[in-house]
Amino acid sequence: MASDMTTVQATIVGTGDGGMISTPTGQANIAYTFVSPLLAIFIRASKVFINTLLGLLSAQMVTNTIPAHDFLDLMMKCAGLSVAAASVAALTSAGSLLTKLEDKFPTLGA
Repeated sequence: MASDMTTVQATIVGTGDGGMISTPTGQANIAYTFVSPLLAIFIRASKVFINTLLGLLSAQMVTNTIPAHDFLDLMMKCAGLSVAAASVAALTSAGSLLTKLEDKFPTLGA
């Protein structure tokens, strides 16, 4: 093992200030930062939107199943379809975060 270990970055969904966790000699320290729950949901939904948009555009170029007059028209139709996937991802992420919050504070869910 090398004595020159790098710092490992970790991101936590929540609130607070970032910091550093010192580990034993020879192991990487852990630097952590917090991301707000709303930002985490936005990032996840945006990723799904872009991935779905790229997938639909790529599939359309091969199969020609979505009727479109030109590329801009195709892009707008695929973007509209991608909004649905991103909305489902946002709701799923919100549900997941709320479940974790309920697990942390079980009396609030009753």
